[in-house]
Amino acid sequence: MLGTIESSVQRGARLVRQLLTFGRGAEGEKRSLAIGTVIREMVTIAEQTFPRNIQISAAIAEGIPPILADATQVHQVLLNLCVNARDAMPNGGLLSLSAENVHLDGTFAAATPGAKEGDYVRLNVTDTGTGMTPEIINKIFNPFFTTKEPGKGTGLGLATVMGLVKSHGGFLTLRSEPGKGTTFQVYFPAVSKTDTATPFAQVVALPAGHGELILVVDDEENIRDIIRGMLIQQGYTVIVAEDGIDGISRYALAQNEIKLILTDLDMPAMDGVTMIRVLKQMSPKLKVIVSSGVLRGKQLTRSRTSELTALGVSTFLDKPYTAAQILQAVHDELQTAP
Repeated sequence: MLGTIESSVQRGARLVRQLLTFGRGAEGEKRSLAIGTVIREMVTIAEQTFPRNIQISAAIAEGIPPILADATQVHQVLLNLCVNARDAMPNGGLLSLSAENVHLDGTFAAATPGAKEGDYVRLNVTDTGTGMTPEIINKIFNPFFTTKEPGKGTGLGLATVMGLVKSHGGFLTLRSEPGKGTTFQVYFPAVSKTDTATPFAQVVALPAGHGELILVVDDEENIRDIIRGMLIQQGYTVIVAEDGIDGISRYALAQNEIKLILTDLDMPAMDGVTMIRVLKQMSPKLKVIVSSGVLRGKQLTRSRTSELTALGVSTFLDKPYTAAQILQAVHDELQTAP
C-alpha cells in the first residue's frame, strides 16, 4: 500500500510538472522506460476504480526493449485508452492490455501513415465493448468529436493520445467492428537496452551527518517538519524558518554555527532569492541549496537562474524529492570547498 501511495504521489507530481511544461511550451523529459511498468501500474488503477463487471487482463512479452519516453505522457496515453474502453462496456466485459516486440518492414511502413521501417514496442488495448462503425472511426481523432452523452466527454482524449504518440516518434492503428469490440495498437520506437536502459537502483546507505547545523527555510510547515525529521535522523542538527525574513533572523543568531541553508524559492513576505542575496552579503561563502516545484528544464526563469548562479548557488532540488536525493545533495554540498 505504501508503494502504491508513493507511486501515485510521484505520478501526481509529474502531471503537475507536465502541465507547467505545456504552459511554458517546453518539451517533456524523455528517459528510458520499460513499458511493462506502465501497464502494471494501469492494471492496478483499473482494478481499484473500474466497475467490477469489467475483467482486466495483462500480458507482457519477454525481452521487450525500453522506449525513450516521458513516463507521465505514456501513462496518459494508456489511461485515456483504458477509460474509453471502460465506457464502451457499460454492461461489463473484458479489457486486455498487452505489449510485444514487432519489426516493421518496408511494405507495412509504406502502407501505414506515420510508420517507418524498424523495431517497435507495440502496446495493445482491447475491449469487448460496443465497437465503432467506419464513419465514427474516421472522426474519433478529431478534437472535440465524441460519441458520449453531453457532460460525459470532452472529445479531447483520443486527440491527446494521437498528439502524445506522435511526439514520441510513434503511430497508432485500430481495429473495430460494431458489437465486437475495439483494439487500439500504439507503436513506440524501440531503443537499445545496452545504450539507454537504466539499471535497477541498488540499495545503498544514505549519507549521514556529523552534527552539522542546517537551516531549513520553507513556508509549508509540513515540508519543514519532514525535512527536519529526515535530517535529524541522519545525524544533522536543524533549525527551521517559515520565510525569507524569518530565515535572515535565525541565521543572524547562529551564523557562525550554520553550515548550510536549504531554502524554498517562492515564499510570502520575502522570497528565497532575496533572502539568499542578503545572507550572501553577511557570509559570502555560505553554502545554499535551492528547492522548488518549478526547477525542471526551462521552467525556472532565466533571470532567476542567472541571479542564483551569480550568488554562488549551484545545487537545485526539484520538488518533490526523495530522502536519498535530499540527503545526497546536503552531503555533497557540505563536502565542497567553501
